[in-house]
Amino acid sequence: MRRVIGYPAPLDNPRDLLFFLLLSPLVCFTSATVSIGGMLALGVLRFDDIAINWLTWWVGDTLGVLVALPLMLVLAGEPRRLWQLRAWYVALPMIACFALFVAVFIRVRSWEKIESLTEFYARSQQLADSLRADFDGQSLFLKQLSSAFINRDVAVDRKEFRGLVRVLLQRFPEIQAAEWAPRVTASERPAFETAQRQSIPNFAIRQLTHGRDMQPAGDRPVFYPVTYITPFAGNEAAAGFDLASDASRRASIEAAIESGNIIATAPIRLVQEPGEQASVLLIGAVPGGPTGTGVLLVVLRMGSFAQSALTPFQSIIGLKLTDSDADEPLFDSLAAIEPAYQTALNFGARRYLVETAPSAAYLAQHRGWQSWMVLAGGVLSTGLLGALLMLGTGHTYRLRIKEQELETMLHRTPFMLTRCSRDLRYRFVSQSCAAMFELRPDDMVEKTIEQIIGDRALKTILPYIEKVLDGHQVEYESEIAYRGVGTRTVHVVYSPDKNERGEVVGWIASILDLTDRKEAQERERTLLLEIQHRSNNLLAVVQTIAHRSLAGGQSSDEAKRAFESRLQALARANRQITQSNWRGVGLREIVRLELEPFGGRTTTDGANVILSPKATQSFSLALHELATNAGKYGSLSNGTGHVAISWTITKNDGTNTLNFCWRERGGPAVSEPVRHGFGTSLLKAAFPDINLHYASEGLSCEN
Repeated sequence: MRRVIGYPAPLDNPRDLLFFLLLSPLVCFTSATVSIGGMLALGVLRFDDIAINWLTWWVGDTLGVLVALPLMLVLAGEPRRLWQLRAWYVALPMIACFALFVAVFIRVRSWEKIESLTEFYARSQQLADSLRADFDGQSLFLKQLSSAFINRDVAVDRKEFRGLVRVLLQRFPEIQAAEWAPRVTASERPAFETAQRQSIPNFAIRQLTHGRDMQPAGDRPVFYPVTYITPFAGNEAAAGFDLASDASRRASIEAAIESGNIIATAPIRLVQEPGEQASVLLIGAVPGGPTGTGVLLVVLRMGSFAQSALTPFQSIIGLKLTDSDADEPLFDSLAAIEPAYQTALNFGARRYLVETAPSAAYLAQHRGWQSWMVLAGGVLSTGLLGALLMLGTGHTYRLRIKEQELETMLHRTPFMLTRCSRDLRYRFVSQSCAAMFELRPDDMVEKTIEQIIGDRALKTILPYIEKVLDGHQVEYESEIAYRGVGTRTVHVVYSPDKNERGEVVGWIASILDLTDRKEAQERERTLLLEIQHRSNNLLAVVQTIAHRSLAGGQSSDEAKRAFESRLQALARANRQITQSNWRGVGLREIVRLELEPFGGRTTTDGANVILSPKATQSFSLALHELATNAGKYGSLSNGTGHVAISWTITKNDGTNTLNFCWRERGGPAVSEPVRHGFGTSLLKAAFPDINLHYASEGLSCEN
């Protein structure tokens, strides 16, 4: 499935969902076949049950995949954002739908169980009634037999006893025996034993030892020995057994004599019982008559008795019969199955509990499929509901992703986008467009264009709006004076906005603000002109320096050194100008750099006046000439002279004037030169009002 659908699996389109619905049964076909095959190989499953078990397994797995897989993907599926969204819109409805069908299944299952057990309940009641009827029939027989003993003119012998009980035995073949036990006193015992030996050799009144061996009964006032037994075959061991030797039997005999009713003993083990089967004696008292006083007994082996009653129903019912007073089971064929029906029987002064459960054959025959069909239909419906919800949420998710991508593009694009209607109102405004007016998009939507950009700007763009409303695409570039923003240079494209009938209902505008680009282009053009102008000026200065440095009577080496020195001064000045971004250089910095080679032999005093680039260039060259001259001929040419430089600013009629003073002291005697060179010309060019004093103590230069 993963190979066909892929992973991550959004399951958000009809193709993937169709494959999911079709492949789920095929995948489960394999799992059901392997599992059932394994169970068959292990002997857990019978061959006859393969078909139904395989079908059940396959359907269960298929429906489980249809429901469980989407829920598992909600917990850990990819893409996470989509499956997390489906927690509310897919998983929750699926769980609610499945829970509803489970509730319906439980209800239908309950009705189905009640319906399927209707026959079972009826049969169980019939079984209980049959047991009660058997007890009542034997009780009635004992009462009739007791009447026969009392009302006869002569005593009942063994042969007559067999004839009297033959009808009972024919009617109730499950009876182990019918017995007569006369009351024998201790004084009557010897004669009684002698008389009975004529019919039963070695007859004696006996009792059981703890090892269940028979021995002569001990002395006691009264005995109730079993004398007549029908059938005798198989019950020989009971002949002569004294019922009074056992406390339980003795108590039941006393109760029967006292009450005159039929009394049932607690569960006992018969003398003739080779196994462990529980038995019950039904005892009826004979208070007198020609046969004497004693008790009549019906001996029931309860396993045989219960099985006989169960036989007509055993294909559909399992039975458990319990003596409630002794809390001892008399018969149990349930094999630990939970009883589904129970009722109580009161007989012979004892209480019996009858419990039944439907057999496996009955349940198989009455198996109901309605509830499982409801559950299967519910799971299938839940799976189909999940598929529809996944399709819907997937479509919604894709639309949301596209909207987010569109919003991202609208926010990041340099274009300002608007959508306007024919009544000149904004229907959509991008974030970038609203930001230009320092507004939010919602503040502009439904407002008129004039309210936002002003009437002056509207008049500028109105001719273009009229063209686009005629159905033409319009593109233009113009300067527009927006209210509250100022004049902006924009490039605009208008596209007609049409409805499904092709009618123009407005237009979509794409606006690119070119103002910053235009200003940058203008600055670039101005800068190029400035560079061109300054380059020309610099070349002119270099040309002048070269011409004056190489003119005159200097040797070529001196002229070369002078030219290089002046070029270096010019380079320093231009480097400072460049570092200041052509905004000007401080006078203090110019003086420091030019006089730096002379260390502490110079002093400066003055504010840090900023000179223009042109003044910086001229002043740097002039100062270089003064320092060069002082180093060759003036106060800096020996080891004791020094130079004091100072300047002040004066204001005359709002104009600032720089007053500069250069004064040398301590150097060789100075005399005015016969010929003025290039340095003097530079000084006069930098300071038109300069005064040069060639005093003997040193040169002074002031303006």
